[in-house]
Amino acid sequence: MNKAYIHQLLRKFIEKDLSSEEFLKLKEILADPNYEPLIHELMAEEWEMIKPVLNFSKGQSEYLFKRITKDKRFTDSIQNKKKHFRMLINTIKIAACFFVVLISALVIYNYHNPQSPDYVYYTSPLGKRSYYLFPDGSKVWLNAGTKVRIAKDFQGKFREVFLEGEAFFDVVHNTKKPFIIHTGNILTQVLGTAFNVSAYPKKNISVVVLRGKVGVKDAKRLVVFVNPNQQLAYDFKTSVLKTEQVNAELYTSWTKGELELNDVSVEEAAEIISRWYNVKIVFKNESIKKSHFVASFETNTPLKQVIEIISKLNKFNYEINQNTIYLSE
Repeated sequence: MNKAYIHQLLRKFIEKDLSSEEFLKLKEILADPNYEPLIHELMAEEWEMIKPVLNFSKGQSEYLFKRITKDKRFTDSIQNKKKHFRMLINTIKIAACFFVVLISALVIYNYHNPQSPDYVYYTSPLGKRSYYLFPDGSKVWLNAGTKVRIAKDFQGKFREVFLEGEAFFDVVHNTKKPFIIHTGNILTQVLGTAFNVSAYPKKNISVVVLRGKVGVKDAKRLVVFVNPNQQLAYDFKTSVLKTEQVNAELYTSWTKGELELNDVSVEEAAEIISRWYNVKIVFKNESIKKSHFVASFETNTPLKQVIEIISKLNKFNYEINQNTIYLSE
């Protein structure tokens, strides 16, 4: 029996497309020690492929393993074929590690991703800002270095958006299908409103509302409502939520090509400028990083002019070498 056939049986089991005869055949294979090396090889291949997208707890794994071993076809087979009881016990023993790691992993993946919808991706590369129209008519502006993923045609009960980076949303009102944005441990839910979300990897998350109201929920299920001209900040290190009054226009001006550096450190400004102009900024002296300042630049302001002004405000020197900028005292 070849490797491709065994792999097909495992796949059909996961997809609930396995006939009773095929299910019995799969159990016979798992019970046969001669197939153990091949099963190990298949398990390793599958695990390496799905490992990056899995995110489940030990409790979820145990729960789903019980669901697998209580499969009706499995239990019926044990009752109807008592003479093969010893073989089936061996099957369970041998299959245990495989099902927990491989089958449970795949079932859990399907459990977290019901219907496995096709996804549509929207991106904005470094150095650019992009505008898109979602299937429901909602508008979205993506800042430099931003990625967004949604289910094709917003399939499912919610209009779910998975965001990495910064985006401004102008959401079409729909009471029957809430609009939900996933950013790490934070969920932002709206019905119809305009707001900005900043959620770059390993950075604090910011939600600023321009119009309407949004509800933000953290991992502890704590819900905070954010109103116009309010900012909710989430510290990814301490998991603390904080709200404050702000001028929302300052946080959304980037959609018009304006670069606002509002009370940021030089280090924070360097990260923003790096994405905005797609350049690399290197600090020759650590002491430069902590200085704070405020600056505003109009659309299409040249990079050299931006660096020149910031250097004067914070009293440091700079050198531009092709695509890299060096800052020093």
